[in-house]
Amino acid sequence: MIKKLLFLLVLLLTATTGAWAQEQWDVVWDFTAWSTETVTALKADAAASKLEGWSDVEKKTDAEAGADPDAAAKDNCFWFAGTVNEDGSLSANGAVIKELKGLKFNSDYAAKRSLAIAVNYPSTSLGEYAGGAYLLLGGGGSKQPFPCFTIPGVKAGSKITVELESHKPSDGRGIGLYKNSYAAENLIGEQFKPKTLEAKTWEIAEDCDVVVWNTSNCHIYTIKVKAPAAPAGYTVSLKDGVKDADKWSVKVGEGEAQAFPVEGLEGGEKITVTYSGEKKVKSVKAVKKAAVTYPLLSAATAEDVGKVVCAAGHLHDAKTAVPDGCTAVGILGKVTETGHGLILAMQNATEQTWTTINGWTSVTTYAGTTLKVLPDAARGTNLTSYTTLGATAVSNWAVAQKSDYEAIFTNLGSTKNSDGMTYDNNVNAYITTGVGGTAISGNYWSATELDGDDAWDFSSR
Repeated sequence: MIKKLLFLLVLLLTATTGAWAQEQWDVVWDFTAWSTETVTALKADAAASKLEGWSDVEKKTDAEAGADPDAAAKDNCFWFAGTVNEDGSLSANGAVIKELKGLKFNSDYAAKRSLAIAVNYPSTSLGEYAGGAYLLLGGGGSKQPFPCFTIPGVKAGSKITVELESHKPSDGRGIGLYKNSYAAENLIGEQFKPKTLEAKTWEIAEDCDVVVWNTSNCHIYTIKVKAPAAPAGYTVSLKDGVKDADKWSVKVGEGEAQAFPVEGLEGGEKITVTYSGEKKVKSVKAVKKAAVTYPLLSAATAEDVGKVVCAAGHLHDAKTAVPDGCTAVGILGKVTETGHGLILAMQNATEQTWTTINGWTSVTTYAGTTLKVLPDAARGTNLTSYTTLGATAVSNWAVAQKSDYEAIFTNLGSTKNSDGMTYDNNVNAYITTGVGGTAISGNYWSATELDGDDAWDFSSR
């Protein structure tokens, strides 16, 4: 019998290989988890035409002959056969592809039918790949005098990190980064041509557009850009408890007097403080205080399980209200040895049947298990969509496997019964105390299939 039950959700955190990312990224392009909207649009293009838009038929000659896509590629890998938009973006079924926004694609390269989006294409006759979802750069080499795409407006001192692998695992293939235009003298550092999935970081010496050119067929999984650090700013504020606080004003340099606090000062400014009340002022003292800082999600370890994660990418004490200005997102429930983590939602999503859940897009590159990512409509009004928490890249909400929930509940103090799928008020204390989440109650789905028509669920005991 197909049951219609509430289900629990997790966020899947991306990280560098081996540990949680130690750097915060200002811009991230993640090609490992294409949204439901994008996949639907790609399929619509492929169904409409083999010769325009995105097609799951790889070769132009096959498309012109009306050939059907091979079984592995059908609805799983889509080659670009359309026209680049004026701003360099790419569209599918009339809508700009959000995962590619900010990149400017070269129209000559795009016209070669060499660019592809893989949503579930983990192997070919050439070998097995690290994942099934990526951006495929075909063509390349000395006969290709134009780049694939450009990362515009990169500032001096920025770092660009790319995770990629060769399309042919026995042969090193990859990319080069170039300053402003593709020419040998503009090469930044060295070309990057791994056989299997690896990451490389380039440091950009001067302001420029960074041009990406490929040596041959390769897969890009992520592109991450870290901007140079901005100078530290200062805030001038009154100490808590100062009497007649509304009678004090502050002037910066020759500017107008204004109320406290004043933020965004660079240092070295002349500060004039004025009191307009009727009390006598005995003295005024300026005290330099260190800025309040919080541990970062990107540096989380297993010791941080149970802490509250906020939208700014900070970790806050468990069972405690987050500070003013922060928005609680969920509870850190699991940190893996491979450098990823799962965050437990504090609210339920809309009810679904297992048949519906089983049809959602699978993600395999985060928690070491296969998870089902929620389409936008399934989150309901209780769950906000996230692709970043602060500067830390995350996937969107998903339904986790039985083993994932078992690990989360155990980490949060629950004990297992014979089926390993129970939770109790130990878990609910983390969700509700201080942060005001909704206690989990009743039965919930997992993404672990039971018998073809049903999935393992879990409930309170």
